[in-house]
Amino acid sequence: YTLDGVTCKPCDPNAECPGGASVIVKDGYWRISNNSDLILKCPVKDTCLSPKHGRQLQNSSLPVTSCAKGYSGNLCAVCEEDYAKMSDGRCVSCRLTVEWFSR
Repeated sequence: YTLDGVTCKPCDPNAECPGGASVIVKDGYWRISNNSDLILKCPVKDTCLSPKHGRQLQNSSLPVTSCAKGYSGNLCAVCEEDYAKMSDGRCVSCRLTVEWFSR
């Protein structure tokens, strides 16, 4: 792949590079933008979704990795509104948490 249109680089093992500037991260990995070649492993399994499985974002200045429902932010490590972070880093719906504790 090439991000600058000049220099070819080897594809990261945690991504697929179908050609040109296209770099598609695999599930479980995160990339901040289409202009970055830094690919990081997400701290919580199944939170970072490849654009192939998540919501593809068209604007190159926005993240190209989607987060699973309930997650957001860098590395999909932030819980969305109405979600609570558990000790293992998972985000759980507050509605489910309340139902569980009220049993």
